[in-house]
Amino acid sequence: MIKLYLMEVSPLEEESYFTQCLALVEPERRERLQAAKGYRASRALRLAAGMLAAYAAGDADALRAEAADGGQAVPAVLTVAAEEAAERLRGMPPVKIKRLPTGKPFYPDMREIFFNLSHSGQYAVCALSDRPVGVDIQQRKNAGARLRERILCQGAGRAKEETEEFFRLWSVKEACVKCTGAGLSKDFRELAVDPETRVVRDLVTGGIFSWYTPETPKDYSLAVCSACGGIQ
Repeated sequence: MIKLYLMEVSPLEEESYFTQCLALVEPERRERLQAAKGYRASRALRLAAGMLAAYAAGDADALRAEAADGGQAVPAVLTVAAEEAAERLRGMPPVKIKRLPTGKPFYPDMREIFFNLSHSGQYAVCALSDRPVGVDIQQRKNAGARLRERILCQGAGRAKEETEEFFRLWSVKEACVKCTGAGLSKDFRELAVDPETRVVRDLVTGGIFSWYTPETPKDYSLAVCSACGGIQ
C-alpha cells in the first residue's frame, strides 16, 4: 500500500513564511536549513520535503487500515498545499525523523511505516508505505551525454536527453536505489527497466522491484518503486 503526496513550494520561498514553517519540521532538518546558504528555491524544496514527511505521518493509521483492506490498484497523488500542511502540523506533536547510515530517512517511533522523499524544480514529493519504498521526481531539462551514460544500460540505445522516456527511466532507477537505500553507491547501468511489466531487475543482485509512474505536473517525471509485491 502506497500513498503519494505532492507539494508546490513557491509559497515557502517567501522569507517570513519560510521562517514560520521551520518550526513544523524535525529539529535536525530545521538546524540544517537555518545554517544553509543558497537560493531560496533550494531551501524551500528541502523545507517542503520535511513538511510532507511530517504531514504523511499523520496518515499512518489510515494507511494501515487501507493496507489491511487490500489497498488500491495504483498509488494516487494527493496534492497538498503548503498552507494545508502547515495547518495540520501546527496541531500535531513533533514527528521524529532519523536517517540510516546510507542517508535513507525513517520514523523511529513507527518502524513498520516507511517513507521516502524527493524534490526538483518547484515540487517536493513524499511516498508513504507499509513496506520499503522509494520515490523520485525530476524536472525535465536538457541532460548531457555523461548523465545519459550513467543512467542507461549498455545496449539500451541513446535516448535524446529532451525525451520524456529518458527522464522516466531516470526517475524509476532513482526511486529503485532509494527504495533499497543504496543511493549513489549503485551503478544505474546495472538496473534494467521493463516498461511492459513495470519491473526493475538488478542485473547484479537479481533483485526485482515494481514501479509506477503517476501523472505529474507538466515537464516533470515522477516514479515510485517497491520490492515486488509492494505496489498493490
